[in-house]
Amino acid sequence: MRLDIARIHRVFIANWVITFFSVLAFVGLRLLGSRDWYSIQYWIPAIIQMGIALLLLFLSQTYGIIRQKSLLPAFFYLLFVGTNPLLFGNLSGSISTILIIACFFFLFATYQNSLPQIYAFNIAIFITLGSLYWFPLLFFLPLFCYGMYLLRSLNFRSFFALFLGVFVVYMFLWTSNIISENNLSVFFKRFFAFDDLQIIWTFSLGLQKRIICSFWIIFLFLSGLKIFLFDISEKIRTIMILRYLWVLSCILCVLLLTQSQWESEWLLILYSSVSLLISYFFAPLKKKIVLWFLLVLTAGFLVLFFWSTL
Repeated sequence: MRLDIARIHRVFIANWVITFFSVLAFVGLRLLGSRDWYSIQYWIPAIIQMGIALLLLFLSQTYGIIRQKSLLPAFFYLLFVGTNPLLFGNLSGSISTILIIACFFFLFATYQNSLPQIYAFNIAIFITLGSLYWFPLLFFLPLFCYGMYLLRSLNFRSFFALFLGVFVVYMFLWTSNIISENNLSVFFKRFFAFDDLQIIWTFSLGLQKRIICSFWIIFLFLSGLKIFLFDISEKIRTIMILRYLWVLSCILCVLLLTQSQWESEWLLILYSSVSLLISYFFAPLKKKIVLWFLLVLTAGFLVLFFWSTL
């Protein structure tokens, strides 16, 4: 009996039943991967991460990142996060990822927009408020500036709006701290974790991490060749978005290696961008080898999960 590859591919990438079972598998892996499953604090990050998967779907469909209807962004995000026990109880990384994806909506909306400064101001507000909870979010401000440059929306007004958004939040906090504490040093100790920053490389690479890192290095290399060197028949906005996501993913990998004390936070944000990238490359392909690769990829991450929990 000959397999109808096109039909199987279409069901796999666009059928909500697959997404439903992905959510069930995501929850099931949580139950297997930890003994704290009875704690509400354990499930709050899981609920947020499932919301992130749905946001990635909405983001992809809103800005046409994938040319056809696809549920792969949610599937891949749930797969990558659900098979890594390190990410199960990480609330700060989950909240930070939600904020970054919200800023993606603002960033991509600036393309050919006559008022990009409004979206730039929103990005600055979200990032700055998020940095009060997790300080390294401030690293993303220059990355969003670069994204606006790629999308041709960076000008004096939009750059000033970014600066103004940061200034408004911190000026309000600085003023309230002076009134209440009358000590400026308390302000910096409370909101800026400079002592946590590292310069040296401290990321330990066990066999499992070597396998995962090798996969992402190969994927980013091949996807970079296609995005930057080869012609792809997409709209200019889609090409710019893909290039931005690729650059962002590479920088997140560097941060993961150099600031490894926040390993799980970097990974949660990294998986949001690479889930969109990998979905873009697999969604339009209907060859048998691609279907087998998706199955092997899924099985490979599941094997790594059970390996890590033994």
